[in-house]
Amino acid sequence: DGINDAPALARASIGISMGRGGSRAAIDAADVILLHDDLKKLDWLFGKAMETERVVKQNLTIATLAIFVAAIPALLGYVPLWLAVVMHEGGTVIVGLNGLRLLRK
Repeated sequence: DGINDAPALARASIGISMGRGGSRAAIDAADVILLHDDLKKLDWLFGKAMETERVVKQNLTIATLAIFVAAIPALLGYVPLWLAVVMHEGGTVIVGLNGLRLLRK
C-alpha cells in the first residue's frame, strides 16, 4: 500500500518509490520516484550515474591539465599571457563539450 513504506524510505540511504501505485507519504519520503513503475529503469539510472562519474573525472583531469599546461609556461615566461588565456579557455570549451556527451541517450 506504500503507507507503511514511508518510514523505511526515509531511513534508507536511497529510497525508491513507485510513482503510480505508491502512496503520497511514500512518494514524499523517497529519493527516487519511478513514474512508470518499471524497475528496468533502475538499470538505466545506475548506468547513467556511472557514466556521469566517469565524465566528471575526465573533466577534472582535462581542466587540471589545461591549467598546468597554460599557467606554468606563462609564469616562466615561455609563452605570452594571451596565449595562456587562450589555452585555458580552450580547455574549458573541451570540458563543456565533454560534459554534453551525457545528453546522448
